[in-house]
Amino acid sequence: MKNIKEDLVENVVELRRQIGIFQGISVVVGIIIGSGIFVSPVGVLKATQSVGLSFIMWFVTGLFSTLGAVVYTELGVTIPRSGGEYTYILETFGVILAFLSLWITFCVTGAVSCAVNSLVFAEYLLRPFFLTCDIPRSVLHLVAIWALLTLSFINCYHVTWATKLSIIFTTCKVVALLLIISFGSYYLAQGNVISFRNSFEDSAFNPGALADAFYQGFWAFAGW
Repeated sequence: MKNIKEDLVENVVELRRQIGIFQGISVVVGIIIGSGIFVSPVGVLKATQSVGLSFIMWFVTGLFSTLGAVVYTELGVTIPRSGGEYTYILETFGVILAFLSLWITFCVTGAVSCAVNSLVFAEYLLRPFFLTCDIPRSVLHLVAIWALLTLSFINCYHVTWATKLSIIFTTCKVVALLLIISFGSYYLAQGNVISFRNSFEDSAFNPGALADAFYQGFWAFAGW
């Protein structure tokens, strides 16, 4: 009987623990700081047509994201099981809705998110080579597909490679944000505040523009 139990224990298939604390932090931070923060500010400003209204939309989207994060915190404490949204919907609404939610996330939401991230990466990678003209859409799409397939291969081939790449990308994103904040603060300290004069002039208050601005801003906070 003892030998049978030992054989069962030895034959259990489980994932090896290859992600340490530092790699885990880099993955989480990389998820929180997505591509939205580098793209959304332009979209919010274009939709609102004014600096003042864009700041209000950033506050509103930040408030909604904070409330969502608090709700997820309470769900995590109430249902202390792994699985994220799937587990919460499974416990609350049952198997069918949980199954549909999982597959919608896998086939639609996750796929679209990966596609957008790869397009943003391609845009920033190619922009230095097309400073005076638009990037050809075919070139942009090819580079985005190449980036997506390369990262997919790395994630499938070896976990260690994926975590090391995640550390590099997360570091680059944090450094980029720090540079943006530093240069922006320096620019304001020089007295360049003309954008804040009549900051609500020409604001677009129509529902379509506000919805567009809200969606763009909410994308930047999607990491919660």
